[in-house]
Amino acid sequence: MQYYVTKRIGSMMLITLMLIAIMFSAAAPSYAATVKTIPSTSTIVAKANKLKLSKDNYSLTWNITNHKVKTGKNAEKLLCIPIKNKTAAWTVTNFCKVKFTNAGVINGRQIDCTVNFDSMTVTARKGSSTGETSDGYMGFASIWGIDDGLQVGVTIDDGCGYRASKKVKYTATITYHDTGEVVNLPFFQAVRDLDAANDYYREAWESISGYTGTYYKYSTNYNTFSGNKVLAPNSNDKLVTGNNELLKAGIYAPTTGGKFSAYFYEGNSGTLMTLYSQYSTNPSVFVNPVKTVDKTAARVGDTVTYTVKHTMGTFYKTAMTIYGKLEITDIIPENLEYVSAVLTNGSGTDITDKGTLNYDESTRTLKFVMGDTWRNNIANYNGQVLKFTVTTKVKEFEGYEAASENKATLSYENNLSVDTNLVTTSLTKPYMVQIVKSIPDSGDQLEGGHGKPTFVFKISGKNTGYVRYASVTFGDENASAGWTFSKENGRWIARSQVLELADDEYSVTELDVSRFKMTGSSVYASGNYRRFTFENEKDNWQYFSHKSVVINRLRGGAAGE
Repeated sequence: MQYYVTKRIGSMMLITLMLIAIMFSAAAPSYAATVKTIPSTSTIVAKANKLKLSKDNYSLTWNITNHKVKTGKNAEKLLCIPIKNKTAAWTVTNFCKVKFTNAGVINGRQIDCTVNFDSMTVTARKGSSTGETSDGYMGFASIWGIDDGLQVGVTIDDGCGYRASKKVKYTATITYHDTGEVVNLPFFQAVRDLDAANDYYREAWESISGYTGTYYKYSTNYNTFSGNKVLAPNSNDKLVTGNNELLKAGIYAPTTGGKFSAYFYEGNSGTLMTLYSQYSTNPSVFVNPVKTVDKTAARVGDTVTYTVKHTMGTFYKTAMTIYGKLEITDIIPENLEYVSAVLTNGSGTDITDKGTLNYDESTRTLKFVMGDTWRNNIANYNGQVLKFTVTTKVKEFEGYEAASENKATLSYENNLSVDTNLVTTSLTKPYMVQIVKSIPDSGDQLEGGHGKPTFVFKISGKNTGYVRYASVTFGDENASAGWTFSKENGRWIARSQVLELADDEYSVTELDVSRFKMTGSSVYASGNYRRFTFENEKDNWQYFSHKSVVINRLRGGAAGE
């Protein structure tokens, strides 16, 4: 019997201890957050850089029958539901969803943010009912302008406060507007204004899932931390305003992706929830990489240098997580030959050896991958401008001109690669002139007993004063060195060799001849190449004897002279 009693008592004690352990385990945080101190109180993310969660871009979805949206004294929108019980605790679940459309832009894609209120547990009233509205509705959140955004909880002064302790669970989901897919990138949340505590409530915030587990606070912060919970000071209210809502009574909490959940604890109070993306260009936290080229026009053999500039995020200001990776990819244009590349930091120091640089000649792909040691060092996230300088040389190419278009791609996360702007260089060959002469393919034009037709051309440089003459004699290749002849479409065509000349703007004129008149001329231009074409037909031939004229003469003399 004694043994039985002892065993029973021991079992009961064991069960009791197990229950206590289970209760303690259930109440304990899922993890203990790492709390880090921001070095300077002057490093604050500007309000203008927040994702837009405001009364200008929100819509509501209600999952309960009774609800109200009131307008507060500062034109804020107060989200209200009826009070179920004033003398006992009550709970409501999945009761409201707030969607903020066009909250920002990442890599040219609009993003939206949805905040779902998963649950709210409200205790019995523990404070005075003075100031409460008579309609029986209480506010659980308010939506302000862009400066203050979304606030969980409202006060008596807001017009629908309720003096009771509340625990609100929410899930924020950030999606791309065009596809609805979750943005799988890190964000960071500022929790502000955890400054109030008294006998029936104590403002607090507690992360549940989707956060990195690191909280960043300022040295002036007076909150207390327990596990993954941030609490207002356990003393009389220390109400703060302005930047002190963050400097003294707030934290930054980075996320692991675009979906995250947490608890707000409040009573007759309100706490601000602010979201940022370190890759958002609207608001302009993230600065897109920029590409420049040193030449807009180049010739074969010239050096063409490209520079990619990337502005690093500033930790604690525009970034709260290191980049998942930092890679620069540049496909060298087809008519250029890769020579070299170098990466320099904001001080101009060569840091190429901090990563790996490879060039694949078969695909003309140049790639730099930053090493983990440099990328993981928060000190490098100081707003410095990295410069990736690529040197190339123009190769021989077909034709007389080509366009070399180029842009680079920077990758920061597995799901985020950003292209630079496109730059273009016109590729040309040296200044070239070619003359084409065309006459009808008929016996009396080419021979007719009047001699072989000869034509003389004057090549003139506009700026250099350069002058050169060229001549061609149809039917006499010996007298037409450098010319080629062909028959095309019933005409004789003579083409001069391509003349490479000094840099200038050139014109070609045909000197008048006695037996032929000009019937047409044209100029074709491509890059620095100019082709001058002249068409002629026989004229005034009856004034010349078969013996007196062997070749054409310059016009000006009388017939028979």
